[in-house]
Amino acid sequence: MKLKIVLVTAFFLSLSLSSLSQAVSNDELDAIVTLLGVQKRDLVKELVNITSKDSANFWKVYATFEQDQKKLRKERIQSVEKFIKAYDKMDDKTADELAKSFFETRVAQEKLLQQYYDKVKAATSASLAIQFYQAETYYLTLARANIMQQLPTYGQVLKQKK
Repeated sequence: MKLKIVLVTAFFLSLSLSSLSQAVSNDELDAIVTLLGVQKRDLVKELVNITSKDSANFWKVYATFEQDQKKLRKERIQSVEKFIKAYDKMDDKTADELAKSFFETRVAQEKLLQQYYDKVKAATSASLAIQFYQAETYYLTLARANIMQQLPTYGQVLKQKK
């Protein structure tokens, strides 16, 4: 079952990325972000061993986490979209701005994970909180790997231009 969820998530990430080659409207971005959140929730159900005793508290905190997560998800998608669009006209200033944007989003993501690790721990237990952290890290790693596999690196783009 876990493999099925991972494959479905990878598929929808692929669809999301393919839509980035065109301009993405706010409504489309909201739909992509919502869909990814639903898929990730299914993955969390598979990866985190939530007891019936902790279920209500965990999912309450998790719902709040997902609301906070949406903003970062949108920022990541928009950053990738900007990066793709900048391939043809990349200069040092643009490259630096894009890199800083990626770093800021990653730092914000890590801070959010730490904040919600603490909230899950307070609402349930440290054991459940570490499972939450691990599931989120697994998902983020999967998402980042899918993005990187689908996009040519800027170096590859430059080589193809020559």
